[in-house]
This record gives sequence, structure tokens and C-alpha cells, in this order.
Amino acid sequence: MAHHKLLTRKNKVQVLRFLLLAKRRIFHDLQRVGRQLLCRWRTLNFAQRCYVAATLIALALLTLEISSDFLQLVMFSLVLIGLVREFWPRFMLVWDSLPGRALVLFCYAVMANFALASASGLVNGVTGITADALPYSHNFAIILMLPSWFFVSTVLVLLCTQLLMPIYLILLVLLKPFGVHGLWHPPDYKYVITTAFVRYIWTLALLIKIVAVSAQSGVLEFSDSSEVGEVITQIAEQAEEVDITAPPEQQLINNDDGIEVVSDDEKISQFILEAKRNGDSFRLRQKKLLADFIFVYEADTYSRCEHPAASKVVEINDYEILTIIKDDTAPLKYAYNVIPCRSPAIGHSLVQP
Repeated sequence: MAHHKLLTRKNKVQVLRFLLLAKRRIFHDLQRVGRQLLCRWRTLNFAQRCYVAATLIALALLTLEISSDFLQLVMFSLVLIGLVREFWPRFMLVWDSLPGRALVLFCYAVMANFALASASGLVNGVTGITADALPYSHNFAIILMLPSWFFVSTVLVLLCTQLLMPIYLILLVLLKPFGVHGLWHPPDYKYVITTAFVRYIWTLALLIKIVAVSAQSGVLEFSDSSEVGEVITQIAEQAEEVDITAPPEQQLINNDDGIEVVSDDEKISQFILEAKRNGDSFRLRQKKLLADFIFVYEADTYSRCEHPAASKVVEINDYEILTIIKDDTAPLKYAYNVIPCRSPAIGHSLVQP
């Protein structure tokens, strides 16, 4: 019995020693891994740290199946900050050169021309006359179009980046055997190829997110005149035919396990139809704001031309005027009518309204 107790005590001591050694080794390994990770973290620049932090948040969201708009906002904000931090010095190098500045100004001129044309069309769609007769409203329409053109320009830049980034990755891989580890990077820039690949993935994700958010908010309008707009219109019409606006329980189908799920085609159709509706709603809000601005600020209460009572006037030329009257039955709550200018200057007696 005493011998058995002694063996049991020795076994306990050996187990405790083994556990203590295992604890020390695990602690030592964790310290070593932590030091290595800290050393690698210190070798990264600010943009690379933003990419790493965004990737960790994305992995946490996918692994834990968390749906958090705030974490998504933080994640994409880190990506955007990293991209701006990396590309802004390159933009300044391009801007400091004469050909680069000419290219940037040319791009701005093209964008401004399209913005002016779209704002002019918005004024014409509201009043029915040319925007030249409403210069202040034309400027206000440009301000209303700024969100749309901001998203359009952002999407175009990201699309160009997506087209050029694979070429950059191929060049890095081809030039690596010759000792060239990076283009347009300082010599101490670490993990060039890995960073370029991660940057490409995050740029693609950012592009998809911006397009989705802008479509859901209605900022990006799907034009029916374009090929893309025709395809989207057809899909939306098909979605209306299947009545995707019905209650969710009517949109569910059974899978192999008997669980009711929504098909991918219906999700896509529902998203596109919602985007078109939001786009129409956003466009209508723009027109209402512009109509209020024209009536309150640009139109004149008094005019040399005879006009109906309770109406405001915008002089188109010496012979025509635009009258604006509040009308609750009109879509924009205002009625627009072009009438001849009857004034004493052209042989008509002026009747006071």
C-alpha cells in the first residue's frame, strides 16, 4: 500500500512537471510569435497597416457571421484611407509635371462639360425652356448633381484602377527575377507583390460596395438610353411580372432540405428594381428642390410684361416670358407656361394684375 501511494505521488509530480513545462513552452511560443508579428507589423507602412486591419475585420465578420453596418463602415474607411495615403503622393507627382497637370485638367474639363450638360437637362425637364434663361437655377442644378458626379467619378477611377492593377501585378512578377521588387515604391517597401494583390482585392470590394450603395440610395441613375440601362430595364420589368414586391413568404422556395430560401435571381431582380425606384425618387427630389428654387429665388414677382395674378415671371427674351403658378395637382406643385410678352414697349398697354 505504501509503495502504491509513492508511485501515485510520483505520477502526480511528473504530470505537474509536464503541465508546467507545456505551459512554459506554450507561453514562450506565444511570446515568440507575438514578437515576430510585432516585428512584421513595424515593417509595414501606414497604408499596409490599414489593409491588414481591414482584412482582420473582414475575417472576423465572415468567421463569426456578424452583420454590422458600423464595422463595415470602419472596414471600408480603412481601405479608403490606405488607398488615398498611397495614391496621393503619386497624384502630386503627376500634378507637379506639366503633362500630368494638363491631363488632370483635361479630365476635369470633360467631367465639368458632362455636369453642365446634365444640369441643363435637369432645368429644361422642370421648366420646359432652355437653361440659358435661368442662370442661377442652372448653377443650383449643378450643385444638386454633385453627389451623382462624385460617385460617377469615383467609380470611373476605381474601374481604371481595376484595369491597370493586373498589368502592374504581372510586371512585378516578371521583374522579380531581375531584382526589381517594386515600381514607384521606396527601397524599404516590404511585401510589394502581396500588398499589390491585397490592394487589388480591396479595390474590387470597394468598387462593388460603392456601386451598391449609390444604386440603393438612388444617386446613380440608370439611363434607359444606354445598353446597360436597357438591360436593367428589362430585368426590372421581369421582376415586376413575377411580383417581387409581394410579401417575403410568397417569394420563398424550398431547397433539398425542405428549408425555404430566396433564389439568387429573385434577389438580383429585387435589388435592381429597388435601385431603379430609388433612382427615380432621388431624381424627383432633385426636381422638386430645383422647382422651389426657381419659384422662390429666380422668378420675379413684378415684370414689365403683363402676366396672370398670383404668378411669377421669368423673361426668356423681349417677346416671351415664362409664368410660374402654384398648382397642387402638378407633379412638382408648379405649372409652367410660356406666353407672349405684352408690354408698353412693344405697343401694348400694361394692365396691372
